[in-house]
Amino acid sequence: MIELVQTLVSWLNVFVAACGAVVCALHLGRSPWVVVLTGGFAVEAVVLVFFRLGVILLRNPAFGGSITFLFVAASVVGALARVALVVGVAGVLSGLPRPSKSPAPPSPGN
Repeated sequence: MIELVQTLVSWLNVFVAACGAVVCALHLGRSPWVVVLTGGFAVEAVVLVFFRLGVILLRNPAFGGSITFLFVAASVVGALARVALVVGVAGVLSGLPRPSKSPAPPSPGN
């Protein structure tokens, strides 16, 4: 039972990452940083699928030792995808207008 829950949660993570890529792709023209976000989410989804398939392969004794290097490589790529997400969010937020620090001028007539 616990294995089923773990499997469902891991596939839910893949679904969320894929949805993030789709949502960002819908707004590609708005900011150049959205491309970074879309790529970050897409790569994250691919890495998560690789990990799911890697777990299945690890259960097969023929692949046991040879896949560990691929897990390390996928972890590095996943970390880079998360860096892209952070940089993309920072870029989008830096492009937002900043609130004025000076008080609003009085309206004419008051």
